[in-house]
Amino acid sequence: MGTIKVEDDDSSPPIGSTLKVTGFYYSPEGPVEGGNVTFAVKVYNSIGKGLVQC
Repeated sequence: MGTIKVEDDDSSPPIGSTLKVTGFYYSPEGPVEGGNVTFAVKVYNSIGKGLVQC
């Protein structure tokens, strides 16, 4: 579970919607070369001002 800042919108996405997120993957040993990954997260809580909990 984590909190994601929705950069391009001050309004939070609807609860229950799915966001497509591009992030950077870190292994326990450190950052992974070419570690950018895109994944889907489901919004379960909106905490205002473009912040959602997933």
